[in-house]
This record gives sequence, C-alpha cells and structure tokens, in this order.
Amino acid sequence: MARLFARPRVTAVVLALGLAPAAFAQMPDKPSPHLRAAVTDYDAELARQCPAKRLDLLSPADLSHAIETFDGLSAAEQETEQTVMSKACAQTIAGFSCSNMQMLLALHQNHQTPAFAAHVCALPKTCTAQSVCPSAKP
Repeated sequence: MARLFARPRVTAVVLALGLAPAAFAQMPDKPSPHLRAAVTDYDAELARQCPAKRLDLLSPADLSHAIETFDGLSAAEQETEQTVMSKACAQTIAGFSCSNMQMLLALHQNHQTPAFAAHVCALPKTCTAQSVCPSAKP
C-alpha cells in the first residue's frame, strides 16, 4: 500500500527538479544561507556573462564536468574542498548534486564564482530546456 503513495511523490519530485534551473534543482530541501547565496551568485554571473546560452539549465553531469575542468583553485584548495565534500556528501544519495553544490559553495567562498562562470560560459553548449544543452557544432 505504501508503494502506491510513494510513486506520485517521486514523480512530483522528478518533475519539480526537471523544471527548475540546474543549480537550484540540485540544492537540498533546506539549504544553508551560504549555499543559497553561492547558487544565487553563480546563476547571476551566468546571466550577466552569457545570458543567451541559458547555462543555468545545465545537467548535473555537465555542471560536474565543468567543475572538474576548472583550474581556478590551487591544489591545496582543491584538496581541502575534496575533504569537505566527502564529509558533507557521505550520507547523500544524490549523484552529482551534493558535490556540485559543495563546489559552488567553495568557489563562492574563495571569490572564484565570476571566473568559474566565465569557464562555464566558454563551454560550447547552449541550453534550450533543463538538461537539454547540445554542444555547438565546430
């Protein structure tokens, strides 16, 4: 009987996540004010630097790839953030979402959000809907 009620709830969550911008969609149910500020700052930078590309709609995997290829943090900062991320996300079953949010927070705290947004804007992608961001043809 419980299974009948769980399915509509899961469907509603999936639909809600699919309609929200990528970064906000990946946020936990009750984000800290710091995390909310980091995501707001990131989305504002994308809107300022490359509004027509709508990269706020990147999929969690595409955002994760952008984070992995960003070289704005020193090796020591990256190591510290990996440790923080591992602890913060240890009990989370959320794919890329938790680690993406932790890295956006770290970039915000290290004043790297504008540089990271420029890195994301340089991606050869333009989004047309949530997680629908085909690469531009060369």
